[in-house]
Amino acid sequence: MVPALPCVGRAEDKGIGNGLYVPAAESIYAGAGGVSGKIAAQGQFFAVAGDAKISAVDVRDIAAVAAAALTGEGHVGRTYDITGPEALTHGEMAEKLSRALNREIQYGDVTPEAMMEALLNIGLPHWQVDGLIEDYAHYRRGEASAIASGVQDAIGTPPRPFDDFARDYALLEAKDRMEAIERY
Repeated sequence: MVPALPCVGRAEDKGIGNGLYVPAAESIYAGAGGVSGKIAAQGQFFAVAGDAKISAVDVRDIAAVAAAALTGEGHVGRTYDITGPEALTHGEMAEKLSRALNREIQYGDVTPEAMMEALLNIGLPHWQVDGLIEDYAHYRRGEASAIASGVQDAIGTPPRPFDDFARDYALLEAKDRMEAIERY
């Protein structure tokens, strides 16, 4: 298990949850890891991942685990290693997004220095940028490719595959386009 990194939060008991400890996922979060409306608009996304396989976890699964752990029975003192059900490269994620969106989405691998400069230029604080660069160093070393049962253990259902995320993302993008058309 990769340790929780500076840019990744940890939920620890501060009087809430009766001793509950739920570490943040040790892999990129689908939906939060660079997959946004800009990808659809630009047809590309960039990261410092190379060909590293990453067990991306859908943010909806993270939310479901957190809700269960904070409100359900049997979670006190438990630690869940939260991952997605498959380890994918960013290139494979781009292929899946391309199929779902019915147009080409490209992944561009960049240097750590280029990513750092881009993230600082959009206004992220230096501590967060350093943490993200550190995250990607872990990814490139293969430390975020393991598949774990944390989602299943916490909520009783398997984590969503990236294909489901890509399909839902495509549906959301189509809905946004229809709403934009209706406004004119």
